[in-house]
Amino acid sequence: MFNILVLSIILAAAKTQAPDDDTGLCSEVGALELFRQGIWVPSSIFSVGRHCLVPRDDFLHVDLLAAEAGVSGAEKDYACAFVGFQSSGIRACNYEYTEDSVDRRFQNFMNCVDEVNAVNTNKDSTHVAGITYFCDWDEEEKILGHGPVPC
Repeated sequence: MFNILVLSIILAAAKTQAPDDDTGLCSEVGALELFRQGIWVPSSIFSVGRHCLVPRDDFLHVDLLAAEAGVSGAEKDYACAFVGFQSSGIRACNYEYTEDSVDRRFQNFMNCVDEVNAVNTNKDSTHVAGITYFCDWDEEEKILGHGPVPC
């Protein structure tokens, strides 16, 4: 089992290192490169598309990535939106993700994306929802107001 896991990590890393075209740029960004930039991905994700790295304060782009995740339902698309959430600066910055918390924060984020998409696809909705810094908070943090705060 351990050897299969190591092999899959090596293969995923190799995939992210090979340029996809004549530009010399890779279309995938590996988890280690993201971590070096202060961006966490869940333990089940080894890389995301380079397009997931969203410029600072480009919140609309994060909403579009979240909508795409809602349509596909694929974990990798949710992870892409999660990376955009972090790289855009929406995520609150008074706390750091850790190896122990990132999977929980990612699950909270996926739930939020689903809630946002449910509102936005409801024809009877009277408003438009979007991704906010609350999206990686758990219910207790929302109720008590003791979660992370925005920068």
